[in-house]
Amino acid sequence: MRPTRRLIAVMAACVAIAAFGLLLQKVGQGQAGRLLMHAGAGGAVLVALAALFDVFSRRHPPAPQFERHLPHQFAQGRAHTVEITVSPPNQGLWRQPQQLMLADHAPADWECSPPLLHVDTLPGRISIARYQASPRHRGRAYFSHIEYWLPSPFGLWQRRHRAELPAQIDVLPDFSRILGADLIGLQRWLNLVGVKKLPRLGLGQDFHQLRDYQDGDDIRNIDWKATSRMSRPIVRTYQDEQDQQLFFLLDCGRNMRLQMGDKSHFDHALQAMLLLSYTALKHGDAAGLLTFAHPESRFVPPHKGIEQLGRLVQGVFDIEPSQQAADFESAVNLLLQKQKRRALVVVLSHIDHEDDQRLLQHVQRLRKHHMVLFAALRPHAVDSARQDAVNSEDDAHRYLGALHYEKQSAEIMQKFQFAGILAINVLPKELSSQLINHYLKLKRGRGW
Repeated sequence: MRPTRRLIAVMAACVAIAAFGLLLQKVGQGQAGRLLMHAGAGGAVLVALAALFDVFSRRHPPAPQFERHLPHQFAQGRAHTVEITVSPPNQGLWRQPQQLMLADHAPADWECSPPLLHVDTLPGRISIARYQASPRHRGRAYFSHIEYWLPSPFGLWQRRHRAELPAQIDVLPDFSRILGADLIGLQRWLNLVGVKKLPRLGLGQDFHQLRDYQDGDDIRNIDWKATSRMSRPIVRTYQDEQDQQLFFLLDCGRNMRLQMGDKSHFDHALQAMLLLSYTALKHGDAAGLLTFAHPESRFVPPHKGIEQLGRLVQGVFDIEPSQQAADFESAVNLLLQKQKRRALVVVLSHIDHEDDQRLLQHVQRLRKHHMVLFAALRPHAVDSARQDAVNSEDDAHRYLGALHYEKQSAEIMQKFQFAGILAINVLPKELSSQLINHYLKLKRGRGW
């Protein structure tokens, strides 16, 4: 409950009258001053009694009906419009126009603008209020209730009321640049994220068809036997090998909680996974996913078509990295059980410096059935320690620790190389372009 402007104004007027009376007394106008002082004080007492009576009045106006209209899904970090409709009942104070103040209880960590909404209601008419809500984190989020304030019977107080209006919505990562890639063309999009150029259509690895020569065709693709037989220029066209499968093994364990900028390593891995999935789906390949090192593994079977990107997003949008250690043995066992067909398996994780032999052992088991690309995310702190000036003993320890870490990492990557396993160890911000370049290189070659 809060005082209305009416109560504040009346009480302020009474105090002002009493103060003016006191001032008159000090300048020699005693009788007039005392009169004004008594009038002001008496008025203040009467207003206080009226306000007290108004507080304990048991008259409660009928409640209006509220509806909250939300977008089907929210994107992390983007502002979305939330609409509140107010339907006043046709009785009591609602027979007259009212000014209603309300606050929607969105998830606690969201940014809402404005936080308080002011609605002018009219009898028998639906009123609408809108505000902008920006979710800070992806995952599942919950709206709870709406608070609104109505005037008390004497109009001296704003009474707080509550309307339960629970709602559950999904907040997805903001991958608008993926979804907008069709608008700017795949070639330009791949250039923007720093990958190498794709071959032009018709210059892939697999023979596609014979057709008549057209302006702009490479004369090296002319089929001279067919040209001689048909008495007109005939060219051979090629296409990239399709109908292959790309599968992600995504680590959701404690090492993926490391931060780089405003994103965790896990968020960078998600972004890279979806960017590479988009590229593979545009090439006609199927993409799938298996998560591990969190309470409940998620499995998204490989499928073709750009709509598969939505299934992948739905499979991971609410996952947060856990405190569990990465159990590669269980992850590989589960993957081999679920993914029978040969695929390019991209492992998104960290290098295990404590037990690299065991890590290598399980990746080798996986390689017997699939082509494996192990993508390790390198902590940014290591690079920073190498580049920072050494001005103290602590700086020296950090520098030597970074050198030791890099040496260990290089040795592990060399073991992967000797075992015939593709492996990269990159900063999170470089992961997307590195993965896409390796994928395209494999597609230009023998595939997998």
